[in-house]
Amino acid sequence: MSTPPACPALPGTIHISEKAYQYPHLDPSRREIRLLSLLPGQLSDEIVCELAVFSLFEEPKYEALSYVWGDPSNPHHVTLNDADFSVTANLYTALQFLRKPDAARTLWIDALCINQECVPEREYQVGLMRSIFSGAEIVLAWLGHPSVDGIVNPTGHAIEVGDALDIATREGSNLDAGSTDSYSLHSRFSGPKRSAVEKILACFAFLRLMKEGCRHPADLPFFESADRRNPQKIRVDRRLEGAFDAFRTIVESAWWDRMWTVQEAMVAKKMWLIHFHLIIPFDTLLSQVNILNNHGLTCCSPQLNSLPRHQFYVFWRLLTKVMQLKREWLGTRWESLTRPSLANLLKKFRLRGATDPRDKINALLGLSIWNQAQPITPSYSIGFAQTYINATMKLIEEEKSLDVLEGHSLHSQYQGLPSWVPDWTRPDRNHLDMHTYLYNAGDSLSKAELCCDSILMVRGVEFDTITSVGESCERDNEELVWPVIRGWARMLVGDPFAREAYSTGQSQSDAFKSTMSGDVVRRTASEDDGLPYDYARAGDIFDRRLRGQEDEGDDDFCWYYDPTDESKAEWMQHVFDVVIPKVVQTRFFLTKHGFMGIGPSETAVKDKVFVLRGGSIPFILRHSDDQEHGQKDCYHPPELCFQLVGRSYVHGIMDGQALKDDKKVEQDVHLFSGYQESWFN
Repeated sequence: MSTPPACPALPGTIHISEKAYQYPHLDPSRREIRLLSLLPGQLSDEIVCELAVFSLFEEPKYEALSYVWGDPSNPHHVTLNDADFSVTANLYTALQFLRKPDAARTLWIDALCINQECVPEREYQVGLMRSIFSGAEIVLAWLGHPSVDGIVNPTGHAIEVGDALDIATREGSNLDAGSTDSYSLHSRFSGPKRSAVEKILACFAFLRLMKEGCRHPADLPFFESADRRNPQKIRVDRRLEGAFDAFRTIVESAWWDRMWTVQEAMVAKKMWLIHFHLIIPFDTLLSQVNILNNHGLTCCSPQLNSLPRHQFYVFWRLLTKVMQLKREWLGTRWESLTRPSLANLLKKFRLRGATDPRDKINALLGLSIWNQAQPITPSYSIGFAQTYINATMKLIEEEKSLDVLEGHSLHSQYQGLPSWVPDWTRPDRNHLDMHTYLYNAGDSLSKAELCCDSILMVRGVEFDTITSVGESCERDNEELVWPVIRGWARMLVGDPFAREAYSTGQSQSDAFKSTMSGDVVRRTASEDDGLPYDYARAGDIFDRRLRGQEDEGDDDFCWYYDPTDESKAEWMQHVFDVVIPKVVQTRFFLTKHGFMGIGPSETAVKDKVFVLRGGSIPFILRHSDDQEHGQKDCYHPPELCFQLVGRSYVHGIMDGQALKDDKKVEQDVHLFSGYQESWFN
């Protein structure tokens, strides 16, 4: 076979030596891929593989591996078509345990089946990723890690979860003698020197029992009472703590946090979760987690919530990760028009990691649907910043909205991102956009043009200037948040507009309360049609707390929350659920003309409140005095040049009032590069 032309090496890929395997060419017109034949052998044998080219049109039979690459600094060597090939330690371990002792296994593995050093091929194969994983007979999700002791089955065969239960509970299996009743697992896992296999089997047997026994999870013998005086308080049985620690290694596997595993799991016809030689089908785990979730929200909630923090975290992580995949898995099986947009997928999964930051975008392309714009195609021939710029422009075109704009922190300027481009490598810094569907500050999009490769030109109105800002609220701890909010409330006392009615006709204190909740919390049920019940209920709670609970000397604007007041705990939780997410990583501000709002932590005096056409919520902009306004034969008047600080909530202008104000003049707005370091000094 002919070989493709030489391709430049990519950062982060494993370098292949001169004597290494030379990849045969793939024909895109035939949708060709390479499949790996993992030759049989025992656990300690050298790993030997063969690659062959197949067309997806031929519908070849294979399994696809979903895994985390791991650290490339300590490569291991395998033999690939009689040539030396380097792989990461995690992949090497996976190959050891996936290998059959007496037959070859046909697999698709990205690190081996794609020439990672050839950019055109990498782009072409990434574009086929959805087809590759949806066409696999089984997707094998490798949860193992090379630093963890494996479960070695001398025959080389994997252990099914059903067999695991039998091994964990049957007589004469090297375990302490005990009842043959499967619910008495703890009597057989009480010794301190149990092997890794027995510990893992105990945990999976617990999940199996939870499903098949139809019992309350909190009643299973996996748990014991933590307080004789309080039967609602439980913990993992101390004799099973070793088993629980082994289970935690599975739940904390990096696989659950990897961006690529979203698509790989969602499009699979069948998926197995594999921890060394132990296998559990994903649909089995899903059924078990559904039971845990249903009980955890209802009858077993007091017991499960009483678990020690480190034990509760493991169950919470299992629930959140599996249920998140479940929701998206269901979405992929609906009609194509209801498939999620890339914008929604990025919001849901931006916390997941990717070795190449461009894969924050590329890994979700196969799941998303495009109705307005031409779909994005994977590209590794352009840099990280340009990839994010292009994606942002496509999302603006697709959504017909500027809601994708965020602003970002000082950290992002070192990566070359303009201020208006989201940095999807980092968490969204605040939740001001949680309910953008409730707002329509900027009406419809009228202009969004890219100039000089990095300058976004839009239209909007300059609404007001910020004259004072409060302390930044950086923590989501309830005890730390409320003092900051009380400090914000005290700002109103000295404000020139403090004794006047707010623009909405409310009192200043009522306007402040609405600002803290983004006006999601309403005071009467009739105003809350279409809003979640919790928010409507929280509105009444908020009113009563403000009227009747005042700190001495803090006047009408201040209140406190007494966490020991158990009779109020339930309804105060509703307030907490609405207010706290809104204010974390924000600061309160007042404007020249008497408006109040919350914006990002970087908001400063003299910043401008703008309402941009196509933005559901207002934006905080800062004049771009230090920018070079003439580039590549295009000129940008300094008075039109701004940097995006971030999104905001400004009470009284969230429904298009600014655009309807005859005194406000619509203008061009040119958004430039990132933050200046002096902003933070």
